Amino acid sequence: MNANELAEELDVGYKTIRHHMDQLIEHDVVEPGDTDYAKLYFLTDRFERNRETFEEIMERIE
Repeated sequence: MNANELAEELDVGYKTIRHHMDQLIEHDVVEPGDTDYAKLYFLTDRFERNRETFEEIMERIE
């Protein structure tokens, strides 16, 4: 999804999404696609290698 789609899906403002996406990029969780307009975001290889740990953590906090 791009930032506008995420904002709509999550019912939050575009600027909020951009802030959080910047944080996720900084921490190597997501990476932006190659286009500037309607930029898509993808999970990084680093996140994929640690997905199981992430899912275990999510189960504990639910």
